[in-house]
Amino acid sequence: EDLTGVENSFTDMSLMPIFYNVYKGVYAVAHALHDILNCNKTCHNDVQLEPLTILQHLQRIRFKTKEGDEVYFNENGDPTAKYEIINWQRKENGMLNFAAVGLYDASLPADKQLDVKIGSTVWAKNSLQ
Repeated sequence: EDLTGVENSFTDMSLMPIFYNVYKGVYAVAHALHDILNCNKTCHNDVQLEPLTILQHLQRIRFKTKEGDEVYFNENGDPTAKYEIINWQRKENGMLNFAAVGLYDASLPADKQLDVKIGSTVWAKNSLQ
């Protein structure tokens, strides 16, 4: 079944960053299985699935999500490091707000990997550093 054209609250991952990583992982395994089973019009069900075979295929996959994120793995089967930098900020009512103030993306050139919006950061005890 092709779900690429489906748009509803169950397939929108933009508001759920943790679940979005699971979504990308499931799609990565699906791409690897698709390659292993040689799925064109039908899949070859007689193929023996071994963990090492799946890992080897995972290392070779590369695809983009509908949000435009590129998914691929290194020679060890690990994804490229990408972290959102979160700053805990106390609101006027005392509640905590988790604000994104930057991004670290190891897939970018070295001089562009770390991007922090210092002006958006709230420091402890209202310090400036």
